[in-house]
Amino acid sequence: MYGRTLAFVEGRVGRGDLIALRNDYRRAVALYNEGKFHEAEIMHRRALTGREKVLGQDHPYTLCSVQALGVTLYRQGKHGEAEIMYRRALTGREKVLGQDHPDTLWSVHELGAALNSQDKHDEAELMYRRASAGREKVLGENILGQDHPDTLRSVHELGVALYRQGKHGEAEIMHRRTLAGREKVLGQDHPDTLRSVYVLGVALYKQGKLDEAEIMHRRALTGREKVLGQDHPSTLRSVHALGVALHNQGKCNEAEIMHRRAITGREKVLGQDHPDTLSSAHQLGAVLDNQDKYDEAELMYRRASAGREKVLGSDHQDTLKSLNNLALPAVSLPDQRMHEEETIMYRDALEAMEGALGPEHQDTLDSMNMLGETLLDLKKYNEAEATIRRALAGREKTLGPIHGDTLLSANNLGVALCKQKKHDEAEDMYRRALMGAEKTLGRHHQDTLMCMYNLAGALHKQGWHHEAELMYWRALGGREKILGSGHRHTLRSVIKLGAILHDRGKHSAAEIMYRRAVSDGVKYLGARDGLTLKSVKCLAMFLHSRASTVPNQVPPLR
Repeated sequence: MYGRTLAFVEGRVGRGDLIALRNDYRRAVALYNEGKFHEAEIMHRRALTGREKVLGQDHPYTLCSVQALGVTLYRQGKHGEAEIMYRRALTGREKVLGQDHPDTLWSVHELGAALNSQDKHDEAELMYRRASAGREKVLGENILGQDHPDTLRSVHELGVALYRQGKHGEAEIMHRRTLAGREKVLGQDHPDTLRSVYVLGVALYKQGKLDEAEIMHRRALTGREKVLGQDHPSTLRSVHALGVALHNQGKCNEAEIMHRRAITGREKVLGQDHPDTLSSAHQLGAVLDNQDKYDEAELMYRRASAGREKVLGSDHQDTLKSLNNLALPAVSLPDQRMHEEETIMYRDALEAMEGALGPEHQDTLDSMNMLGETLLDLKKYNEAEATIRRALAGREKTLGPIHGDTLLSANNLGVALCKQKKHDEAEDMYRRALMGAEKTLGRHHQDTLMCMYNLAGALHKQGWHHEAELMYWRALGGREKILGSGHRHTLRSVIKLGAILHDRGKHSAAEIMYRRAVSDGVKYLGARDGLTLKSVKCLAMFLHSRASTVPNQVPPLR
């Protein structure tokens, strides 16, 4: 088709003009391949103007220039302009080449990318579904099929679009399909295969499948180290993701090692103030905070906050996230009085997010939820309840009633109610959170176990001791399996189980629990740790109460 068209056009405008236009196009492509995107854009615009004039708006060569200009704009972050070009190329190619021509489907695929980059994920999903379905077909002489690299690329991006809409289960299915196809066609260690391993790990992580996510991230890391090298940005992205997965399993020491490696590598390769470097600083701060290394955590949070403000601006959502977390180490210090300063920081962050992103943006609702948690720490329970109710309502509206973040807000509302001795209302919230978490995250996810633990507490407070004991046993069993015997959440479950057993008159079993809490606290956390000292205090009070109830065996002197 192109050959016949070219011969026809040569007869009308002359071969020299066509060669000049082709050379402009090739020069633009060469500049693009050298990473000179601005210069490439100028040359593509020149080639496009010439082809429009000589060949017409809908000639395949003109549409090729439109498409190439869109790609060049996209690489410069000009996603809105790129979308306009892709839509024009798509409309023209549908008209000239047909709906299922490979070039038409390429325009569909690239339009999906431009939409995804503008957070138009539902529209992007439609484009990627069309591209992947079309590419699976036999297209004239071009047999793509379901395992062709172009088809797999569309399926991969469909998974990304689904993930960004919170459809993590569907995203997992797409990424598993892409991975299987790429392993078959490209091999286990191809960079695209390893990318599929990585994004599958991310989708698994979001569903609380932490052990599977860890396996995927370790595989991606090993492969990327081998193929790309230790300090390649993609390798460091795998290091970072593995650190996050380890952290959320309570493997804080290993997570710290990963995040320190990520931050060192990113400083070297990307620079101190690159957003990815600052993300590693933020995550390292979170790990240090959970290990009670509050001074170091604060330094990391301050670095992330200052760097993000400098690079991204004070109203960028990542800057505001760092501002949120900056208060955490100070609030967590056991010997430091709770100051209003931390609450002010959260309020400032929330106000900025509402102004910059809107009241129903997910980062705004995250900030609102964190403010509620901080108010709980400051014992401002009425205000915490009101704030968390706002976050819960916003998340129900935007995410749905059983999304993980919605359930977290329901759980936090239960805490606020429980602290005000509204135990029956708290029980309702905890039951709702637990049922939703079991359905969406699974029975052994750490958030599910947290809801179970909190529900047991509400039942205990209301005197429903039998059901409370069952819940505490379930929470303990799950936490031992997922987090290990030495994790703080596991030790808290042991202490609470000791308390309910004591209240039920099962004194021997209660003593075993309290002694275990002391022993594990000393072994895993150290003798001076606050939770270890709490375990010692609980054991001492238990033994004292038992001694006071045992009849004196020696008759008093008369």
